[in-house]
Amino acid sequence: MKKKVALLLSLVLVALCVARIAFVNATAIRFETRRHAVGETVELAGSFINEPLGSEDYSVTVLGMERMTHDEYIERYGIDKEAGLDGDGAKSVICVEMSVRNAAAPDSEGSAIELIGMGLNLANGDAVLQIDNELWSKSEPSVPSGGLGALSIVPQTDYTTHIPYSAATGYVDSDNGELPAGAYELHLSSEPIRNLVVADVA
Repeated sequence: MKKKVALLLSLVLVALCVARIAFVNATAIRFETRRHAVGETVELAGSFINEPLGSEDYSVTVLGMERMTHDEYIERYGIDKEAGLDGDGAKSVICVEMSVRNAAAPDSEGSAIELIGMGLNLANGDAVLQIDNELWSKSEPSVPSGGLGALSIVPQTDYTTHIPYSAATGYVDSDNGELPAGAYELHLSSEPIRNLVVADVA
């Protein structure tokens, strides 16, 4: 008798757990995902990653993604072409060439797009990367080596920058630290629209 009661209670508990999981899944907030190609202008229209910063008037166009070495990035985009060279020949950096536009009225102020959380990952999960702020500071004098939390530009202007993502600032399933070629996804925003830019990086 006791065994039957215990079995019945166990079945009831399992049913309650299953019902709870089904309820949570059914009522979970889901955000629309939009995938964009390189060269396509993405209107953020207020979408953000962690917190809204007034990105209603911002748009982003990813002009390209290229795999390169740490030294190639400095030689191409660095202010000082020899500062910070490490001699490592591994293609451990993916440079994202990005054009940002702020279409706000000329007298607007206080708007920005969030950079913290703007991650880049291989679609298969073998690499998950964040901005290498120390390397980026070699090409952008306004970027501190500790990084920027957000990017704000003057209304009615465009700004093009070359943002490095490196194996040193994330996870990569590689023995030599080299980032593999493949399909990468850049996360521009998480909610209320999840905007991803997808590119095949050679």
